[in-house]
Amino acid sequence: MRRIALAAFMVATFAIMLTGCSDKTETTEATTAATTEAVTEATTEEVTTEAATEADTASDSEAAAELPKYEYNGVDTIEKAVYEYMLTKAADYPEGAVAIPAGTIIDVDDKDPEDVKVLGDFEIYIYDLEGDTLKTKAGGSYPGMMHLKKNDDETYTVTSFDEVESGAGFDDSVKEIFGDKADAYFTAASDMEQRNASRGTLIAEYVAANGLAITKYQDEGWDPVAISAVDPADNAVVYMGGLYSHDGKSDMNLALFKSSGVPVAIVQIGDKIWYGEMTTEEATLDDGREYISLKVEDKTFGYHFYEDGTGFLIDDAGEVHDSLALDESVANDMKAMTE
Repeated sequence: MRRIALAAFMVATFAIMLTGCSDKTETTEATTAATTEAVTEATTEEVTTEAATEADTASDSEAAAELPKYEYNGVDTIEKAVYEYMLTKAADYPEGAVAIPAGTIIDVDDKDPEDVKVLGDFEIYIYDLEGDTLKTKAGGSYPGMMHLKKNDDETYTVTSFDEVESGAGFDDSVKEIFGDKADAYFTAASDMEQRNASRGTLIAEYVAANGLAITKYQDEGWDPVAISAVDPADNAVVYMGGLYSHDGKSDMNLALFKSSGVPVAIVQIGDKIWYGEMTTEEATLDDGREYISLKVEDKTFGYHFYEDGTGFLIDDAGEVHDSLALDESVANDMKAMTE
């Protein structure tokens, strides 16, 4: 804007040079008034523009400050460690209003607690907020293998990350790092419907957990994607039932929860505890009794509920124990031990 003021002054000066001596005073006074007006207008415009720019900057900063930092609210401790690590990748990109991770975990090898290997296609997205829409500002995909260490408090820490090489060596690098899970990676990476569903779920949970009036997210050049409404209660850890051994042979407790709609198990035997997202399948004992085989972390257990709320438990050694219903207060105590 300073250039506008200078141009006005030069035009006025040129007009003075062309004016005859007889009307020099009159012309000079008129030109001086015009010049003063031009400079005043230009200066006012400059100040107004700078003020507007400062206001816009302040508004942008305020909008960014209004969005809380993403925090993982689930109970899967491996997933928590992975997402927290991916948040550090936000430093690779320009700062936005919020960074939210995404991605697909393809395989977990937790045989060695000192080196838990997690294969996946891990992502991070940086968003700005425009109205009720999260606009993607930047982001990237980081396929590879994370190495995690299991801590004494049953949480995990990412110790290193073997990233797939980009460029011409990409396919060979995937095969080297993923091994016999390479085909699973290529399938997952090309399944855009599932990837978008996973991404949308994490955004929806973030929005619900923080009570935000955000209804969509949008990538550059693409149509906005509606965020499915998530009831904050769905993000709560809800007790579904449990059993405890009462045959005098074991002190095994089993508590079943749902976290964000995902089945989660907590198993306690003595001072040992296993917890996290569980996988189940139907199974049958040698005596013909049916039960549910349950795998959590690196252990396999079993359980069966009778109609009266009692049942039986199967420990990791395959021993069967008659059991009674576990009180919710005990289950919550067990849950507190995992937090």
